[in-house]
Amino acid sequence: WQITATDGTGKKIDFVRRCAAELDLTNLSAEHAHAAHWQSERKFDVVTLRAVTKIADAISMCRPFLSRRGNVVIYKTADLDKEELAAGRAAARQAKLVETQFPYSLKIGLETLHRSLMVYATRTA
Repeated sequence: WQITATDGTGKKIDFVRRCAAELDLTNLSAEHAHAAHWQSERKFDVVTLRAVTKIADAISMCRPFLSRRGNVVIYKTADLDKEELAAGRAAARQAKLVETQFPYSLKIGLETLHRSLMVYATRTA
């Protein structure tokens, strides 16, 4: 796999670059850019996001980067409100993507965090 990591924080990208060099991960590149402003002609099979505000915005931002059979994977809290889910589904339909949710729980000490991976896959038909 060829992996491209982007982040708007230069320190994070510097860290990823140092790790990739130290571990000799020649298939990993890191670019200092906020996803909303990043421009690339490349197409990707998987685009992942974390810390996004609105699912619909994330879908429209990522759609130009998806390959013909690409997937958008968004890390979200599990207790999404109905309006955001509805807007995400509408954006997915418009972008010809199919939504699947994968809820899970993380235990950290005594605390349990409920999260969900929202996967939007390109329709194959």
